[in-house]
Amino acid sequence: MNNMIKISLLNCALLFSSIMLSQEQKLLSRKYNIDPRFKHYNSIRRKELSNIDSILNSKLPYRYLLSPDWRANKAQSLCFRDSVFNLYTLGTSYGEFDRCEITSVHRLNWSDMNPYLMGKCKTGNCYKVEMFNFNENITSLAIVDVSLSEILLIDHVKYLQPQISERMEKLAVELVLHHPEVRAILGFRPTEEDVIMASTKTSLARSKCERSRHLCVAPTIVYNGKALWAIVDLTDIDIVGFRWTEVGANDTIAAPNFTEKNLQNEYIYDCYCIRDKQFKNDLWEFNYGLTSSDGLRISDVKYQGKKILESCKLVDWHVSYSPTEKFGYSDAVGCPYYSSAVVGAIQIPEWDTIIENGQAVGLRLTQIYSSDLWPQPCNYNYEQKYEFYNDGRVRVGAASLGRGCGSNGTYRPVFRIHFYGGNKSFYQWGKSDWDEINFETYFLHDEISKLAPENLLYKIKSDQWTYGIQPSMGQFQDGGKQDFAYTYISLHHKNKEEGDNDLPSLGQCCNTNYEQGPEKFIDSIPEPVSDSDFIIWYVPQAKNENSKGAEYCWAETVSVLGVKQYKTYPCYMGPMLIPMKHEK
Repeated sequence: MNNMIKISLLNCALLFSSIMLSQEQKLLSRKYNIDPRFKHYNSIRRKELSNIDSILNSKLPYRYLLSPDWRANKAQSLCFRDSVFNLYTLGTSYGEFDRCEITSVHRLNWSDMNPYLMGKCKTGNCYKVEMFNFNENITSLAIVDVSLSEILLIDHVKYLQPQISERMEKLAVELVLHHPEVRAILGFRPTEEDVIMASTKTSLARSKCERSRHLCVAPTIVYNGKALWAIVDLTDIDIVGFRWTEVGANDTIAAPNFTEKNLQNEYIYDCYCIRDKQFKNDLWEFNYGLTSSDGLRISDVKYQGKKILESCKLVDWHVSYSPTEKFGYSDAVGCPYYSSAVVGAIQIPEWDTIIENGQAVGLRLTQIYSSDLWPQPCNYNYEQKYEFYNDGRVRVGAASLGRGCGSNGTYRPVFRIHFYGGNKSFYQWGKSDWDEINFETYFLHDEISKLAPENLLYKIKSDQWTYGIQPSMGQFQDGGKQDFAYTYISLHHKNKEEGDNDLPSLGQCCNTNYEQGPEKFIDSIPEPVSDSDFIIWYVPQAKNENSKGAEYCWAETVSVLGVKQYKTYPCYMGPMLIPMKHEK
């Protein structure tokens, strides 16, 4: 039987089984109706479900993360004793504890903290604790000063997916390796070394993974020019589907295993992750540094002594491989150590001069992130850049350098742009003039969107300056095409975990509509944003292509002077921030 047909039939059975099991589990509370089809596979599920049952009936009814770092364990202990942190551990509808698990505890770098936390965390021993509620899909976040035994910040965010812990990753791989259909589809028994991307979050249409209703990951096995995805539901502890994607001709070669890799990573971490660097010249002044999972962040950005940006960073990469079935990955980029970044930085941030018509017109700051085995299939390579022009313009950009897990992928970076000031106004270009936006909302730039002079789409005005936002339409001479971006405006709350500090993944990877993640920060009753402090979220999109002569978001191996090298076809996205004539 054709492998594609096998998977199609298997998925129907799996999805039905998953739905039935979940309904019975709800009816039977914590008694299990385990599908007996596969002995070893079911024994893994039974063991995990038994552990969950034991934890829920213990004195400490949530799964903690035992760490060799005593400070991390103390941070958890302080959170367990705090009533606000535990606000969502007890199910309100039935009076029993919800299934909750500490998914991450890590020491915060200075680059991960906003100025408020920097002022509060004077000891330098502040830890971030993440707990996920599997029933309510709520991630509880706490910042703890371990030295002072004090919790500095607590927030609870619905549909904000947590970091995948090492325990979860191992469980997902074990389920894949022991599922009989995996061997039947591939024709051989895979080993742990064959499985990649096990900690990368995913989604699958018509299953409970869709819209982040369940926490799911996608361990992937590349074989014979294709990638087999196993969609593992970590909420139900079950595989809910399989998918093939084409990865193109497997003509890439394995990236060399650099002996200096550890030294490079240590240098990157020590010099660019622990605390920010400062830059200053005659025109520009700002801080920059690598975050744990929000890419390269710039902050306190001043032009000619006037503060323009509070901060700007790259929160997520959403990679979708099917507009109808909605499956793909959520990638985070950031520091190579002590972070939740799936794709880590492989070199320090690099500076170069922007030359136009033979003249130096600005400076460019670039950061590269890469999977260890790139450019092999199902390995990723991203570039992030900030361009600072002498005339006050700032380009916020990012690109996929290929090759990913298929030739039909759509890449969506999630930028968070925080202009400086608490009394700003936001405008959208109407039919012939600027229309002020008074409440939180979102917009989609498409083929029929009206543009102001200079191809501006939006305008931000403060007491001291006015800036316009120009979307990429192929005019930036970096190979990029149309952004066709969703733009979101959300009111800034200093007392909530909405991106001032490092953010976990923003949930759904694969929607094609406005549900790209930032909508979570727009209230059901939108708050006013006129003359206020607000955040701009910018989510462009690019479709990859591997056709000869039209490659885009792609990579391949070529021969240069008799030596194999990697050739990339970047798909740059992101807006230009342009100073405008300011009228008070």
